[in-house]
This record gives sequence, structure tokens and C-alpha cells, in this order.
Amino acid sequence: MAPPQATRDLDNPYVHQMPNNHILCAFRNHDLGNGPKEDPTWYRITITTSSDLGATWNFLTQAIEMPGGADGPWEPFMQTGIDGNTQLYYSKETGAGGQDSIIRETTDNGAIWTPERVFTGLDTNARDGMLGVARVAKDSPTKVAIFESGTDGHFIVQTVRSTDDGKTWEPTRYTVSSNPGWNAGAPQIIRVGSTLVGSFGTNEKGGEWPESAMALKISKDGGETWTDETVVHELPAMWAGLIGLDDTTFLALYETGGTSYAQKMRLG
Repeated sequence: MAPPQATRDLDNPYVHQMPNNHILCAFRNHDLGNGPKEDPTWYRITITTSSDLGATWNFLTQAIEMPGGADGPWEPFMQTGIDGNTQLYYSKETGAGGQDSIIRETTDNGAIWTPERVFTGLDTNARDGMLGVARVAKDSPTKVAIFESGTDGHFIVQTVRSTDDGKTWEPTRYTVSSNPGWNAGAPQIIRVGSTLVGSFGTNEKGGEWPESAMALKISKDGGETWTDETVVHELPAMWAGLIGLDDTTFLALYETGGTSYAQKMRLG
């Protein structure tokens, strides 16, 4: 009998339409070992491409790959810069509970990526992860990155700002959701008109983390302050996401009971 073989851990996909109308899909693509924890033996963020609106896909590149161990990349996100370059964001473990937020760019539609730049986590031992990014206005160089940040097993949701389209990031962290009694994480952010909408999972009303309900907050000052919380769906509503429809409406997305749902919402 052949010995057990490592398996692939395919998850965290993110699709992004390029200025040339091709679509990129970035996702984690890790090899798993055979131990009780199935720790990754090899890490990858793989990028595939489609030129026919997603009907067929082809391998493009490994944006990052590295040996397994305590440290590895997770949860890619992409956005087109004002200069037309495509920006790739992901989280990268640093050992002992730490994780940094990374940004890279491509000028050739995803084939080659610039070296990593850390923009949160470098000066902390917090576990920053599950990134999302939104501009404060159309074509504005000012944008906000949202992420969960965890220490000692407790997770909160925070943001940081860039005023030069991601070249540099301000050190100030703005807190979206934080309470010692529960966790908040797996966030996402979009702009709806002139308002930023942030979503996240929270177990404030019960559940063993990361089992959570989906909650929303909004910001009208570019992410510096956030409104009181609105619960979109009670526990369980996992891995919340957002899609803007127009200047007043958006979709709130979540999974419950193994089924995915999209709920249309309107700003008041």
C-alpha cells in the first residue's frame, strides 16, 4: 500500500477584474502534511487568469511560495491602483502568534510582483489578518485597510489609512469593533456612495469563536469613527462579505448551515 500523500489546502479565493478586462483569481494553495494538525508543508498564493469572463482559467504564477513551518501567507485581496498597477494584499505569519499585513504590486497584469512591503504588524506581536481595502471616494488616493488583529486569542477589528494609494500607511489604528467579552473578526469593507461600510463576524451573543453572527458598522469620516453596530444575521452567519450595488445599496453576504446567502441592504 502506498504511504499517505500530502493534500492541497485550496481556500481564500479572491477574484479581480484587471484594466485589460482579464480576471485574476488569487487563492491559498498549501500542501498539508499527514500529522494530527495537518500543518502545511509548503505554502503558496497561486494566481490564475481568465480572458473570457471566468468561463475558463489558466495558471499564471505563484505570487509567493515558501516551505512549511510556523510562518506562511494567507487570505489574498487585490485592487487596481490609480496608476493602473494591480495591488496584491495578503497576511503573512511571523511566528509566536504574530502576523503582518503585506502589499505588493504588478505592472504586467500579474506575471511578476514587486517585493513584499509590510504595512501593519511589523512593530507589534498581534495577529493581523483577513484584509480588505476600500477608497474613501472614487479615484481617491486615500483608502482604508480593514483587518482583524488578535492577541492572546482575543480578536478585534481595526483599520489603517493611506493617503498615497498604498505607497505609505499611517501608523494610527482606528478600532471598528473591540470588547473584552467577545471576539470580532473576518472583516470586509466597501464604499457605498460617500460612506464606508464595514462587516465582521462577532460572537457577542453566543457561539464558540469563530462561530459568529454577521454585523455591520458605517463610517462617514473616512474610517476614523464608526457607528453603532447593526446585526445583519444572528448566529450562525460565517465569513461575512460585501458587494456594492450603487450609491445607496449593497449586498451583505454570509454562510449559514452550509448555504450561502445574499441580503440586499440600503443605507438610511
